[in-house]
Amino acid sequence: MLSPGRALRTVILEGTGARSEASLYMQRALEISEEAAFQVDVRRSTNIGTADLDATAVVILNDIRLPQGAVSARLRGFVEVGGGVLVVLGERSTWQAGMENLMAGRFGAATDHVRDVARLGFLDYTHPIFEVFGGPRGGDFARGRFFRSRSITAGPEDQVLARFDDGSVALIERRIGKGRVLVWASTLDAFWNDLAVQPVFLPFIHQLVRYLGGHRERVPWFSAGQVLDLSDPEGSAFATGLEEELSLRDEQIALTPRGGSVSLPAGEATRFLALEEQGFYQVRRPGADPTRPFTVAVNVDVAESELETMDPTELAGSISAREADAETGVAGLLPAEVREQDQERRQSLWRLLMIGALILLLTETAVSNWLSRGVTKRFEEGREY
Repeated sequence: MLSPGRALRTVILEGTGARSEASLYMQRALEISEEAAFQVDVRRSTNIGTADLDATAVVILNDIRLPQGAVSARLRGFVEVGGGVLVVLGERSTWQAGMENLMAGRFGAATDHVRDVARLGFLDYTHPIFEVFGGPRGGDFARGRFFRSRSITAGPEDQVLARFDDGSVALIERRIGKGRVLVWASTLDAFWNDLAVQPVFLPFIHQLVRYLGGHRERVPWFSAGQVLDLSDPEGSAFATGLEEELSLRDEQIALTPRGGSVSLPAGEATRFLALEEQGFYQVRRPGADPTRPFTVAVNVDVAESELETMDPTELAGSISAREADAETGVAGLLPAEVREQDQERRQSLWRLLMIGALILLLTETAVSNWLSRGVTKRFEEGREY
């Protein structure tokens, strides 16, 4: 079973009067994805409605006059229920009253860096955003040059994820409810820095949006013998890649691939489903016939089909341990001396059969020669007459 996954819908608000390429690099980076994991919508506005937020995973405020009033309250509620907001600071970013309830830290005026350029000097490689860059050949953020940025003062609830080499904050995070807010101190184009033309830019943008959207790798199928915990509807839907949720308040029934059923009574704190058969399990309410039921694909374990090289000693030990008696079919649990006697008896039987075959061959040869001489003699006597 192949899981189609789900694209993370991302809305980029760049406001009116934005530069023509203000969101170009971000948009192109998100559109270049082998998994088609992002759906990007760029708007020249600072307003977004509740209906749009319900269908959106991440909102990017790209160098705009930060919203206030009803829009700010909607964004706060959006984050509290699990949404993600990325604030990209630039020359048009302006602090608004009430933004302290949403923003991570507090930003100040735009400043030029000392010696005209700064580089990223600290990255928190333990954080999910930068974890993939921590290994060898993971990417060099130090190649990006930053000419201008905004100062950010972190609050007690904020976590600094990246700093410039002069110690100023580059990326900061605040968790609000189930969601997250990230603030980037410079632009994400080629205006205040050249990070957008560095090789790490594309995976960096992907990591930012995936983290804000709560993206996790989906498991398209399970292996026979595993046990699925259905007591966590969100975790189960995530694991199978489907959107249906199971209500713990209702009785459920699981239909097995072979036509059987497993009852899942209502109100139980835990619901474990043993996946013992290969095929598709469907979980639904008794008597219901939904269009897209909660489905779990189960495949057999392919470990025994792996064509990897096996240790000869391990193979010999496996064969000797499972050696069976040819007559009784009982595994070789007899003492070693008994097995040796049985093997000697079988070898003696084969010797007798070989001797008998040899005697039969010699007898057949002698008889054929005797018959041949008789035929030849009669033929010669016939010629004399």
